[in-house]
Amino acid sequence: MQDRRINGTGHLVVFLAGVLTLVLAPLKLARSGSVTGWADVHVHIDGLPNTVHDSVASLIRGMDENGMRAAVVMMVPRPTPRSNYSLFASELKRYPDRFRFLGGGGILNPMIQRAVQIGAVPPMLRQRFTRAARRILDDGAVGFGEMTAQHLSLVPEQPYEACAPDHPLLLLLADIASEAGVVIDLHLDLVIRRIESLKEGQEVIGNR
Repeated sequence: MQDRRINGTGHLVVFLAGVLTLVLAPLKLARSGSVTGWADVHVHIDGLPNTVHDSVASLIRGMDENGMRAAVVMMVPRPTPRSNYSLFASELKRYPDRFRFLGGGGILNPMIQRAVQIGAVPPMLRQRFTRAARRILDDGAVGFGEMTAQHLSLVPEQPYEACAPDHPLLLLLADIASEAGVVIDLHLDLVIRRIESLKEGQEVIGNR
């Protein structure tokens, strides 16, 4: 396995370049007069199985109202059924000229956090992780996201998640993404001092 340890800035530059070339290129941004439609490469939608259609329809209306031509949709990194990309994948595929999606937020992140808790990556966990990642791509995702190396818990439903940016499972995911020619959306909250409480964390984020 190659050594791919890079700093945060470098990772962001690589990610953004990858999104622009691999994800947005197939989505032809329509022109309205002299203005080219824009794309949002980090969009979350929420809902339950019986509200998926309405959630996507609402998103499209909002996109149209704001001149947004295309969006890359991904689930938040929470270990809940509502964070499973499969909840929205079929509905998003109905609009191939408007959407691409990433997967893994609610599936791969919990596996990484489990490895962090036990301080190791057992062979069985590595195999499960690999199978899950490949299944996400087989289902039509154009990459993995929202992944995280550090995600602060600023709302009650969002657990604190952290791992080394060069954690073995993230490096494995980078290999899988590289082989498939897809991107990884990595959430990384950078802080310069210890945060002791939720309120303090909210203040830090609000003032940055």
